[in-house]
Order: sequence, then structure tokens, then C-alpha cells
Amino acid sequence: MGLMNEIGRSAGLKVSGVVSSNMVFQRAVPICIRGTAGRSGLMVFGEFLGERKTTVTDEEGNWRLTFS
Repeated sequence: MGLMNEIGRSAGLKVSGVVSSNMVFQRAVPICIRGTAGRSGLMVFGEFLGERKTTVTDEEGNWRLTFS
């Protein structure tokens, strides 16, 4: 999963410190990726194993994507 591109960096998009390179996920359990952005109302999207999710940052700039 590509966690961030240049556009995401310029928007202040950050992924929670819980997520790291070479991380192993448990099979058949939803995977929740969360983080913060520089402001509210930004669209955040991610793709993992062909599943694409989209959300919008809340009033405090927080976001969360859950993959099944």
C-alpha cells in the first residue's frame, strides 16, 4: 500500500505512528489505518489489495480508513 504521495505531504497528511514498513496484518480481520491532516474537509483515499476507500477529514483534521 502506497501510504502517501507528494500531494498528501503538501496537505500535511500524516499516518499514525502505529503503521510502519514491513508491518504484518492478521488475516480475515479488518485493517484500520488512521492519521491526521493539516485541516478539516480534505479528501483522503487509500488502496490496499485492490480495495479502495475514501473518507474526509473531520473538524480536527483526523481521518480513518478501514479495509476488510
